[in-house]
Amino acid sequence: MKNIHGKVVSLKINQHIVCPLCSNEKICFSCHEGLLDHLKNIHKVSIKESVLNFRNLQEFDAWKCLENREIDYACHRKIKKANGDEYVYYNCNRSDSRGFESKSVERNPKSGGSIRIQGICPARIIVQICVNGMIRVRYFETHVGHNIELRSRRLTKSEQQTVAEKLIAGVSVNRIIQDARKIENSTLERINIMSRGDLAYLMRKFNIYNQRDKDDMIATALKVEEWNKDGRNYAFLFKQIGTSYPGLKDEDFAVGFMNNIMEKN
Repeated sequence: MKNIHGKVVSLKINQHIVCPLCSNEKICFSCHEGLLDHLKNIHKVSIKESVLNFRNLQEFDAWKCLENREIDYACHRKIKKANGDEYVYYNCNRSDSRGFESKSVERNPKSGGSIRIQGICPARIIVQICVNGMIRVRYFETHVGHNIELRSRRLTKSEQQTVAEKLIAGVSVNRIIQDARKIENSTLERINIMSRGDLAYLMRKFNIYNQRDKDDMIATALKVEEWNKDGRNYAFLFKQIGTSYPGLKDEDFAVGFMNNIMEKN
């Protein structure tokens, strides 16, 4: 457009990667390499980087479970390349990857405040999943701009599975929280501060109560449909909200309901 048609094209690069150490002014970059150079040259921070290779996803998952890597990092994005390789980017879960303050009022702020820092922590894991199954990893393990706090961590997969098994077995919420408060080896762990909110999240994640849908009306409709297929419908009267039947009104459903009861009696 510029060389052939003589059009002036303005190139605006989205600089959303904010330095976590520049508190006086907002220093932004368009890529993580720019942030790493800035931390090294201006703040004299040495970022430890490792390059690792794994034979399969199982080996990578086992490595990621060590040293709280699975709870200190969150999946940010996935990219599928033309050659079939897939890239998965894990950022530090304290990073503000959006680069802006949300104006949305749909969710109320957390009582303890957000765990996000004002900027991007350089700690991240870049995973390349090759077509042949090999896994190549670039691991930046130096955290900058925050301290490790228990409340910013998530429960490990094994801890989540253990709690879910207790919920399925019928153990009460109060008993699970009471058992979680027991501190072993005089070391406070994330599970020791487990809350009812954590249990509610696990109930949804593992679908403890086998709910067919998060919407009660849709879940009820699915259950009635299942009864109809089995020929054992226990519902005397059911009309899904928002569903209209030509020629029938709500009064017709009520009349049919009363007639059904009278016939059974």
